Amino acid sequence: MPITASGLGTSWSSAAVACLTALVTDDYQDRLNDARNNAAVILGLIPSTSGRTSGKYIVEPVMYGRNGEAFNNVRENGLLPDPLTTSALVYAYRTRQCFARLLISGELMRATNKDEVAFIDAVERDIQAMSDDMAVDTARQLAQGDGSGRLAEVSGTSGADLIDIRLNQAIESVATCTTLPTQYLYVGMRLAVMPSNGASVRGVRTVLAITNEVAGPPSSARLQLSGGAFPAGTTSGDWLVKCSYAIADGGSDVQSTAFRTEWMGLPGIFSDDGVLDGNGLATLPAGALSYVGTDDFTGTTPANFQGVPVAANSFNRAIVMTGGGVLRPLTEGLLQLALSRIEKQNNGRVDTLWSNYGVRDAFAISLLGEKRYVNTTKLQAGVQVMDYDGRPWYVDRHCLENQLFLMGLDAGGFTQHVNTPFQPLDPYGPHWMRLQDQDKYQAPWVMAGNVGVGIRERVGGRLTDLQIATA
Repeated sequence: MPITASGLGTSWSSAAVACLTALVTDDYQDRLNDARNNAAVILGLIPSTSGRTSGKYIVEPVMYGRNGEAFNNVRENGLLPDPLTTSALVYAYRTRQCFARLLISGELMRATNKDEVAFIDAVERDIQAMSDDMAVDTARQLAQGDGSGRLAEVSGTSGADLIDIRLNQAIESVATCTTLPTQYLYVGMRLAVMPSNGASVRGVRTVLAITNEVAGPPSSARLQLSGGAFPAGTTSGDWLVKCSYAIADGGSDVQSTAFRTEWMGLPGIFSDDGVLDGNGLATLPAGALSYVGTDDFTGTTPANFQGVPVAANSFNRAIVMTGGGVLRPLTEGLLQLALSRIEKQNNGRVDTLWSNYGVRDAFAISLLGEKRYVNTTKLQAGVQVMDYDGRPWYVDRHCLENQLFLMGLDAGGFTQHVNTPFQPLDPYGPHWMRLQDQDKYQAPWVMAGNVGVGIRERVGGRLTDLQIATA
């Protein structure tokens, strides 16, 4: 539809504003949310709460212990039980905001006035690209993230502009993971190099080349960066995160990067050491949950999860079963032992299995010798729906390799808080705005929320150090 067909032009009349606003809300808003919701298998499985939180924090009580004194058998004329209080604490973690933006040049707007360019077609291409990028990035955050925002870590420097990278070292059993650290990196991508404490941005560079990719274990790769040099001070353990724009070396504009601003993912939830990000809070800020620092994080200790200490609260620890750093086959026996441990440790539940294709296929191959052929008149092969003991097994290419997640989704342990689905930054419109002193028009979007869990011991566990099948 040419822009002139709707009475739109460079004058930006009230009719133009109304049409463009309707275009955003009636079509693109739903498509952006659909793209995100369908981004990953696991995202569609995690229940979404109907409640909304106000302010920066998601705060919810967790009942982790019984009140045994409230129940007792007494004789006739005996005293009633004298109940104490049920063991409870408060989880508190930040909502995470995600932004996206469409940008159309004034030249394109004016060209449509001459009927040379279809305005809707131009925006359609942009919105499709945004939807695709959003789907992949959302899947990455849920499947490989821990809320920290790390795409990869620096393992060393070489030459003037080369850095060697590795996977996020906070992931359990990362040393035996064969997933490449460059899976979500590409040439032309803008990255911020930062120390893990987020004190500053060492510098922002563009990826010029990706070489030396090694699918381990351990996995590694090398990046060539723009500017002829990596940022001063770059060292092993630094984080590579996404950033909004170029920040000067040594800059303090940490809040414009993805440093500790992403949604919590399964690797962070199923980590028995806690996560460096802490899902937004190391300790509750004093007073009325006031804003403290970049993300209300007052330390670098990984000893807290969702604002509750891990060491002193066994219920707040994840169940991770490793192979001692040695890859091992996933057998029926090992899978059954894992399920039994989860059920015994804190009455945990498992109703869903989730992994990369390599783990699922390796398990299927181990079962081929157990197939029984009873119909001699038909020649059939293959595996239909993979499950284990009635539990569906989902596969997702975004999931880390060499690992299997055993999750209790039906037990109510996982919650997806979507305080704000993708919507225009100004919900009251107009949604298309001209940039100040620039010949450009934008339609910015925002969403907010996070993923949390209840008692981590009861929501399943993770098997690591597993062999995978390859073609």
